[in-house]
Amino acid sequence: MAYNSLFDEINGRRPWNSISNMYRGTLDDVMTDLADGMKRRKIWKSAINAKGSKLDKKRAELVNNTYQDTAVVLALQTPRIIRAVLDYKIDNPDAEGVEQLLRESIGLALDIYRGSLHVKDIAHLREALMSSGNGELLMMPLEQLGDEISWGATHPEKCCAISAEKLASAHDVYEKRDFMFIALAHGGVAAGMDVFLRYCYLSQSTGSSFYAVRFSADKKEDQQPQLTAGETDYLRTLSEGKRIVIFDEDTYSGRTLNNAVDFFSNQIFPGSNITPLTNIKLQWTAKPAPSQILQFLEGT
Repeated sequence: MAYNSLFDEINGRRPWNSISNMYRGTLDDVMTDLADGMKRRKIWKSAINAKGSKLDKKRAELVNNTYQDTAVVLALQTPRIIRAVLDYKIDNPDAEGVEQLLRESIGLALDIYRGSLHVKDIAHLREALMSSGNGELLMMPLEQLGDEISWGATHPEKCCAISAEKLASAHDVYEKRDFMFIALAHGGVAAGMDVFLRYCYLSQSTGSSFYAVRFSADKKEDQQPQLTAGETDYLRTLSEGKRIVIFDEDTYSGRTLNNAVDFFSNQIFPGSNITPLTNIKLQWTAKPAPSQILQFLEGT
């Protein structure tokens, strides 16, 4: 099945820098937005594809544009599910079933990006949160600071597609088609899922795995990737027979990505060769300004 990226759908319809990834709300708000967006896409897709449609040109353009707008909702809101559950897991490591909830959240997010999810699956996650005694997470404040650099690193043509093609070209060298793809959260999750799904389609990999681990050295002051003992065992099992990739959406000094590779090499997967991957690698000693990222994306 072809992978149709939400970011490809967004690209070209509006300037990339016109979209903000800032957010304040709750996980309940996010899930409501996603369910509503998926319902609207289904309705409008039917209208666009209807044979013998009598929509006039102006109406058809409106329907098509509104359908495309839902791509922004799905692209931005989906990784926030993982953000919310990851932070909750770290703050509440003894919460009942929290590691399983994170796995379900990651699986749900990947399915939304694939376009293979149904609205009822979002309801199932909501029910799982409630039944496990973690329903409070639904109404906890969920905040994402605006980050033009991180958003720039999700650009489909200049970033995500190139990284996926690099991996697809490399799997013959590694003699392993399946990868254990670990995205560093929070910034690396949206771009990471897109790169991962592009790679799986390009290489026809059906056994690759994706996981998100928070290592936010700047925003959260994490000293190392935030993993529980249970997650460590899970990742070791999941990675058997696979090449390990550690992904961050952008790097300018390389410190965070290098530290993550060292951590996973020494403490999680000792003796394994790990491939670092990033969408934007800029050789600056200080954090680049958003204008510099835009110049990079525009090729100037």
